[in-house]
Amino acid sequence: MMACHAAMPEDLRSAVVEKVLARTWNPPIGLGAAVGIAMQVVIRHRCTPYDALLKSGLPRDEARRLVATELDRLARQWTTHKRRRKRAAVV
Repeated sequence: MMACHAAMPEDLRSAVVEKVLARTWNPPIGLGAAVGIAMQVVIRHRCTPYDALLKSGLPRDEARRLVATELDRLARQWTTHKRRRKRAAVV
């Protein structure tokens, strides 16, 4: 998680890890997918006005649509994609 999301604030990274560990993933999914889902949940609830929109009576789908751009922007900002090195061909 640290290698791919080093720019994410520590408290949010910790919240993502806690979400991944606390949830029973049924059906089971890969760790990367679990981190991605948990990261979206943490960003949505802690970094956008999503909860306030729900409290104001907005339907969940509409609230998610309204915060989607900010969620995506933050996720991209905090994600570092490491490129894999190509191995030299063995002759």
